[in-house]
Amino acid sequence: MEPTNMTTMQWILIGGGLGFVIGLVPLITGIVKKNYKFGILGVLGAAVGGTVLGLLLAVPVAAIFTWLIFKNARGDSELHVEENGQPNA
Repeated sequence: MEPTNMTTMQWILIGGGLGFVIGLVPLITGIVKKNYKFGILGVLGAAVGGTVLGLLLAVPVAAIFTWLIFKNARGDSELHVEENGQPNA
């Protein structure tokens, strides 16, 4: 039996696919927490990161976007806008 050699294109496709699967975590979290922007950016970022560096980049990108979704869901922003449109720190 001959050993199987993988081409560069196969590694890129596998990395992108795994990145997309890992990116489903921030996407589902974003849908549940009603933060669609970070959810979609998380899945796209993880897929691109998976294509570039595999799981080495896809996992941190997904973790950062999941953290951003949870951080914004609690309303921890320090900058609040009053009714007149002026920022209030």
